[in-house]
Amino acid sequence: MIALIAAVFLLSVSEVISQCSPSSGIYLRYDNGNCYPNGSFFSDNTIRDKPLECGLPGATLNGGQWIGPNGTVPCPGSKQNVQCTPGSSGTAILSVQINHPNFLASSAGDGWYKCCLPTDCSNANNTIFANIFNFAQIDSLTADLPSDMTVYPQEYKLNCTKIGHNRYDISMSIGNTALASYTNCHDPDDNCPGTDLTGIVENTVRYTVTITWDGMTVSSGSVSQSITGDQMYQCVVQVSNQRTRTRSLTVTVPASAPSSLTEVNKTATTITVNWNALDSSDADGYVVNVTSDTDTVQTVQVEGSSNNTITLNGLRAVTNYSITVRAYQQLLGPASSTISVFTTHCQQKGIYLGANGNCYPNGSYFWDNTVKAVTEAISCVLPGTSLTTGQWVRVADPDDDPIDCNNNSDNDPFRCTNVTSPDAILNLYLAQGLPAEQEGWYKCCLPTDCLTASNIMFANIFRFVQIASFYVDIPSSIVLPQEYTIHCIKTGYAYGYDFKLKLDDIQLINNAGCTSSSPCNNSYLLHKNNHTYDHTVNVTWDGMTVSSGSISQSITGDQMYQCRVADHPDANAIRIRNVTIKAPATAPSSLTEVSKTATTITVSWTALDSSDADGYVVNVTSDTDTVQTVQVEGSSNNTITLNGLRELTTYNITVRTYQQLLGPASSAISVLTPRCQVKGIYLAYIGYCYPNKSYFFDNNVNEVTKAISCVLPGTSLTTGQWVRVADPDDDPVDCNSNSASDPFRCTNVISPDAAINLYLVPNQGLADQEGWYKCCLPTDCSDPNTNIIFANIFRFSEIESFTAALPSDMTVYPQKYKLNCVKIGYQLYDGISMSIDNTVLVNYTNCDDRTNTCPGTVLVSSNPNTVRYTVDITWNGMNVSSGLISQSTTGDQMYQCVLDNPSAGADRTRILTVKVPVTAPSSLTEVSKTAITITVSWTALDSSDADGYVVNVTSDTDTVQTVQVEGSSNNTITLNGLNIETTYSITVRAYQQLLGPASSTISVQTLSTVINSINWILVSSITQLNNTQYRIDCLTTTDINPSTDVYWLVNGVMKSNSMYTSIDVLTYNNTLLVYPDPLGVSVNVTCIAMIGEVNYSQSVILHGMIIL
Repeated sequence: MIALIAAVFLLSVSEVISQCSPSSGIYLRYDNGNCYPNGSFFSDNTIRDKPLECGLPGATLNGGQWIGPNGTVPCPGSKQNVQCTPGSSGTAILSVQINHPNFLASSAGDGWYKCCLPTDCSNANNTIFANIFNFAQIDSLTADLPSDMTVYPQEYKLNCTKIGHNRYDISMSIGNTALASYTNCHDPDDNCPGTDLTGIVENTVRYTVTITWDGMTVSSGSVSQSITGDQMYQCVVQVSNQRTRTRSLTVTVPASAPSSLTEVNKTATTITVNWNALDSSDADGYVVNVTSDTDTVQTVQVEGSSNNTITLNGLRAVTNYSITVRAYQQLLGPASSTISVFTTHCQQKGIYLGANGNCYPNGSYFWDNTVKAVTEAISCVLPGTSLTTGQWVRVADPDDDPIDCNNNSDNDPFRCTNVTSPDAILNLYLAQGLPAEQEGWYKCCLPTDCLTASNIMFANIFRFVQIASFYVDIPSSIVLPQEYTIHCIKTGYAYGYDFKLKLDDIQLINNAGCTSSSPCNNSYLLHKNNHTYDHTVNVTWDGMTVSSGSISQSITGDQMYQCRVADHPDANAIRIRNVTIKAPATAPSSLTEVSKTATTITVSWTALDSSDADGYVVNVTSDTDTVQTVQVEGSSNNTITLNGLRELTTYNITVRTYQQLLGPASSAISVLTPRCQVKGIYLAYIGYCYPNKSYFFDNNVNEVTKAISCVLPGTSLTTGQWVRVADPDDDPVDCNSNSASDPFRCTNVISPDAAINLYLVPNQGLADQEGWYKCCLPTDCSDPNTNIIFANIFRFSEIESFTAALPSDMTVYPQKYKLNCVKIGYQLYDGISMSIDNTVLVNYTNCDDRTNTCPGTVLVSSNPNTVRYTVDITWNGMNVSSGLISQSTTGDQMYQCVLDNPSAGADRTRILTVKVPVTAPSSLTEVSKTAITITVSWTALDSSDADGYVVNVTSDTDTVQTVQVEGSSNNTITLNGLNIETTYSITVRAYQQLLGPASSTISVQTLSTVINSINWILVSSITQLNNTQYRIDCLTTTDINPSTDVYWLVNGVMKSNSMYTSIDVLTYNNTLLVYPDPLGVSVNVTCIAMIGEVNYSQSVILHGMIIL
């Protein structure tokens, strides 16, 4: 007898429904709390005194029904102690519960319950299931299956989740083989190895078994079970003297392997295979496995049961691969029979070398120890050619020495094998040791011997060690210092060698006794078979000195490096290679300024001979900072124009010659760019030009080096003048004295350009004198012919600009645009706001540009703290809105930006007017229409009231088209591309910067056909019947092309339309001449016109008649 029944809260382990009750759909709800999805579990103890509610939002109960394992539960009423109660007031809710102290009356009441709403289950559209159980239950049995089918063997987990009573036995098995079995589990004691998942659900425990599947056997720990095809798992939970709970799970596995795995084709690096595809019920796809010498090379997944061909890429030439294929569903099935495929030789055009599955170019090196067997031979191959004679020859002086392939001796230690076709191949290998006299260069000639062969390849076969190559990664950078890497590649002897690298007489590397297990410093293994190592040295060149690590060497001109390799310790073979890096020894001479503008400088120099230079590099600096470095290719190109410079700036310029490296620099020249390239008077400040009415912060013009320059190019200064613009009279600036009322000083330039430079005396404040100043040149401002320009010099902060980024496309509605108010100057200000009329759109207070307390966008500018504030505006023709703010307005829109400076500074205000038509166009009228066009007109507005119009066409509330008509006088438009016999609503608006209000709407229906009429006329009537003719006239609209869209049927026989004329802009006359039937039979003539994919037709019958 079970003494204790633990409380089990709502199951299942799945998450509850997020919205409870949901807005629609049938649901389960427990204890007026959470909602649960279809198929949830509830213990009988859970619903004692706490009903389980089944509900359907928005429905009225009309019967409804709960049906359990033992039939219908009366509602109201009970069965097996399960009591049902309907919802109040007829709402579609049915609740079931078990009255305390009862439990389910018998095992017959344990199981699945179905709720049907709002009617009973014989006629219900809404059904949901709940499992009500006593003691324990299995919530789920799942498998966490592998997603990557290329990993083998496959590992996954079985998860069986137990809910309910806390004392039980549990087991998991495959077939009759138990994988895990735990008895007398007691959840509070945690005596069985499950994972406690209890959250809102008590006694929820997940038991896990880890499975390994190798394609034939399922194993878990020490348990193993051989199996073919689908894997059937079972989880069993047993509470003593209670119902046994069992849950089964099937993992689908292909029972058979794909058959007929076949090689389709191959190249040097690819193999294509295919196999017989399995039915989609037996496979979801395939996995192809490729091995070489037992090592897996690649495993590729092919999705889809019908995809039974794959090309395997990235393989090695001349290599044997073993390939199998498996089908997969949820797991992999058995492997197919293995096929063996040998990749072809290298994919080369022309003759090449191959060895150990690799391809080698002409001039490759081979250590004698690696070519000492027929399986290690050097293959000389000429693809697509049949071997006739062919030959390997030792290159010797004075005469080459042919190899005797059939015999070997100390003087000829080689043997050969050959392949006649489909590729001509001669394989060369050593049959004995290689004497010193026989090492060196060998050449292969194919397909004939070397006397007549045109295809020749060279290979170096050496003893001990060799230098395979010695080269330099030349730097691509044209900026000093230049960095490059020297590579000396050693190949061969692995049991000890010495390595040295030097520049002239300076030793850069000196390593002794390097081996494969203890390589030289800065060496990297390239090829294991030949013990090939790349030894690298990083070098820095600054134009005068070569340095590498702590070693430094001053040098002029070309740099000569030497690499030396010898076997250690005997030095049987000493190999030396040299490499030269070309560097100019001298600098270009006579660097000269040719011409200059405000933003360019042109220079030239004496060109060097092509043997001494490949080109030049010109370097431009200002105040020690590099401004630009420009490469000029070609030794004869000795002139360049340097662009993108600044006005009034001094630049230092040098030029260097380059070959592989840069040479020394020329003498530097100094060039000052002239003032701005502007016609007429202009402003300049610290090297930049400024237009009329520019703004300058007083803190930025308080030194003579920061003066505002007023310049008139090409004119000599006579008097000239800076004047403060004041009311009622302007106030001239006294350039020779300064005071609180006149804080400025001036300097001037008389020629070649008249200039007056205005600046504040250091530590002299600007108070009431802030505002607009004008400069007059070359005479003072009293001269009516003088040239005038304005500048605003301000304290604190100022509004530099207030603009609107207006829409350019007037057909998009509602219209959206941005207001931009740009603040400049001091970083602290009390606030900034933008408004329309009296409605504030944004208002930011206590702004500090240093910490971005107000949400503006910082802009790069010569003025400090330049910040743009933006407001997004939407205009619907009646209201301006921004965010939650909306303002009704008619006609022009008046905006204001206000900058609130601290109390010591004046506030700033800018006004912006956006032009909007006040009234709509009047008298919108239909002018004409066809089947697919409508022409309308309206009364034009004056050019001061409109820049153009926008016509909007809708049908059934959907916008069909919106057309912009530019020009206030253009008041007629033809709307094309409409549908036949369709009613359209049309309005027109005027626009200026924005759209104005809409006109009254007119409704127009397009015509129902493109054929207006068909008529016939007797053209001639004479006694000869065959000369009698009828003319048929078919009038169509000009919506169609009469040559392609009109044709005729005469008694069912099609005739083309070849005669047509234009009657007016809306009508074509299409004509057909018809002869009457000689027997007097009536003639039926049909005119057919096509528009779109629709045919329209009208017919006329010519009745039989006899002409007398």
